[in-house]
Amino acid sequence: MTTKTIRAMQVLVIFLGVVILIMMGVIITVMAQRIRAASGPAEDAPWQVQISGEAVLDVALDGNRAVVTVKQSDGSRRIEIYDVRTGELIGTVIGPEIGAAP
Repeated sequence: MTTKTIRAMQVLVIFLGVVILIMMGVIITVMAQRIRAASGPAEDAPWQVQISGEAVLDVALDGNRAVVTVKQSDGSRRIEIYDVRTGELIGTVIGPEIGAAP
């Protein structure tokens, strides 16, 4: 091999090494952003539910919804569904048969 060929191969190896390092940096940055976006911010809920004179029997989370089962003062049960992001009440189910065994 001639000196020019060896020199060209050295430049090519250095260039490819730099390209590989840049690509690794890009991949790590993209993966870190996706992980942060998937986990979301670790903060308290931006809303609170106040229930007076009643007992909360169960709270369950399903995606962006919170389902709260409440025992009312007359003994019947009520299920309230909230949007976790906004705290808005999405819907309510009321009835004595809720949660009753078949």
